[in-house]
Amino acid sequence: MVKGSAKQSTNYGNNSYPASNAWSNGPKFTHTNAGVGQWWEVGFDNEYYIGKVRILNRRDCCGGRLAGTKVMVGNQLCGTVQGGTKNGQWYDVTCSRPMKGRAVRLVTTQRTYLSISGFEAYTGMGVTTRTMRSTSTSRTRSMPPTMKMGGFKGGWGMSSMVRRAVPFKMSFSMGSDKVTLNQGSA
Repeated sequence: MVKGSAKQSTNYGNNSYPASNAWSNGPKFTHTNAGVGQWWEVGFDNEYYIGKVRILNRRDCCGGRLAGTKVMVGNQLCGTVQGGTKNGQWYDVTCSRPMKGRAVRLVTTQRTYLSISGFEAYTGMGVTTRTMRSTSTSRTRSMPPTMKMGGFKGGWGMSSMVRRAVPFKMSFSMGSDKVTLNQGSA
């Protein structure tokens, strides 16, 4: 079982918009104070290879705030959210290569607030992105696996102990910043 937690650099409005709101995938959103370098992060109990991140922008307003946000895996830059971001849209950031880290962090590059409504991270062992599904936990795969955070999509995850692909699903508690990824069939 993989465990993790969501947190953010500051809490706007007396913590009315906590980091855990990113798991709502729509109706709720996170909210930091304004400033360059504000961040939202999900941390894991172990290191994972991350190949792609998807971010759901806040739906009700302020879509341009997300533009230019950096996506960090550990202390490495995976990529940057494109310019011209709009309300309620998903934005993909694909790393040039899978990056190993214990956390994925979104960091503002504008003097603005950071507000997101959804987040997904996909593990990867190679640059090509392709979802694979299996009920076997012993097959080694050369194509990159996927791990979807913020929903219940099964995929392939990288076990850092045995370096083989294993399927897992994610579950979480809406009222908590804690995230639990349960290994199981995809």
